[in-house]
Amino acid sequence: MNRFSVALLALATALAITPAALADSVTIGGPGSAPGDWSQEWLESGVGSFNQVDAFIETAGVTFANPGLSASGWTGSNGNSMYALLTGAPTTSLYFYTNIANAISVPFTMDLYALSDGTVIDDATAYWNGSGWDVTAGAKGLPLEDTTPEPSSLVLLGTGLLGLAFLAFRRARPARVSGLTLPV
Repeated sequence: MNRFSVALLALATALAITPAALADSVTIGGPGSAPGDWSQEWLESGVGSFNQVDAFIETAGVTFANPGLSASGWTGSNGNSMYALLTGAPTTSLYFYTNIANAISVPFTMDLYALSDGTVIDDATAYWNGSGWDVTAGAKGLPLEDTTPEPSSLVLLGTGLLGLAFLAFRRARPARVSGLTLPV
């Protein structure tokens, strides 16, 4: 393998393992019961300091109870029946509950976000299949952040593309041998 192939393989490996490094909201207990509702306890930690947790239910017909999110010492409120948020003093670790108004057997998908002063620092998508959770860290790719590439990234991309074009040009040209005459 030439150096270019090794470098490309190393870059692909680094990009592939990066999402696994994200800390995330994880379930730490099974569903419980409240009058007419059910709730799930979660832990958000390992992402730095945050002061807000948002949750969005993606599945039509499934709604949050009121409040949709709750945590000791934090204020929970519902933006609407499918959006809930928690706000509180900055922390690096928080146990919180999602409170669901539908029957526990109803499957649904929910997006969770941790924010620091309005900037998303962590996200996850949680799927409830009616008896257990499947949580995917970084599933939304932190959509609330600015996605405009910085100038140095564009310069790096342009330099790489120029290098690839130069290699293609050199390989496409016929080889020149000086001082040799080919028989006719």
